[in-house]
Amino acid sequence: MNNGSSKSRSLILVSVLVALVILLASWFLLLSPVLSGAAEANSNAEQQEQTNDQTQVEVNKLKGQYAHLDEYQTQLGALQVQIPTSPSYPDLQRMFAAIAAEHHVVITTLQFGAAKPMATTPPPSAGAGDSTSPSPSPTPTPAPTTGTDGTAAPGPTAVTGLYAIPVSLSVVGAYDDVMSVLKELQTGDGRLVLITDVTLNHGVAGSVTTPAGGSTADTSGVFAGSVFVLTSSTPTEAPTDSGTSPSPSPSPSPSSSATTSASPSATP
Repeated sequence: MNNGSSKSRSLILVSVLVALVILLASWFLLLSPVLSGAAEANSNAEQQEQTNDQTQVEVNKLKGQYAHLDEYQTQLGALQVQIPTSPSYPDLQRMFAAIAAEHHVVITTLQFGAAKPMATTPPPSAGAGDSTSPSPSPTPTPAPTTGTDGTAAPGPTAVTGLYAIPVSLSVVGAYDDVMSVLKELQTGDGRLVLITDVTLNHGVAGSVTTPAGGSTADTSGVFAGSVFVLTSSTPTEAPTDSGTSPSPSPSPSPSSSATTSASPSATP
């Protein structure tokens, strides 16, 4: 009787162990991969939802920008007027002639140079100020500026695609009119003009006829600066012959008065 019970218990234990082994095998071989795949799928779904949300934000942003497309095109057109993609020397001549006529002055000479790459100078590195401080006894040949690590400071670097065209303009007219031309060149709506040097000569001798509406010519001015071109290749257009004025003008008599220099931002 006892032997039968022992055998029954043994069979039950064996059956239980076999069942546990089958369950564990099922878990590792079937259920665990399925659950891992489901967790990975959920994670991917969440990431995709975040990506979709970000994409929707970008789409909404593009829609807003598209609504202002005409405004952007107008701004771009204005910028292309200020810095075109070709020198267009005849257009520059007409612009200077129009400004001179508007302010009742006479252009005596107008000269353009060949376009050159525009260069910028990087800001000085930290500690560079120490090497540029004045010395108690200045030396004939100052040492080059160096950075904190002792290396030479970087020099001017060219701006890719941006070219500067040197311009020299001589005008004759009343002082206020000459200064108005200077202001118009730097603040007008046409080509961007950077004036870097201004020379004024007061007391022009002789009789110089200015356009209708102008005052008696008593000042001659020479303005030097640059206009700009933005292009992917070096401009090859040759400057217009600059020996003559873009519009007929009398030659003023030479003045015996001293030449004075003024800042480009000088006002009467």
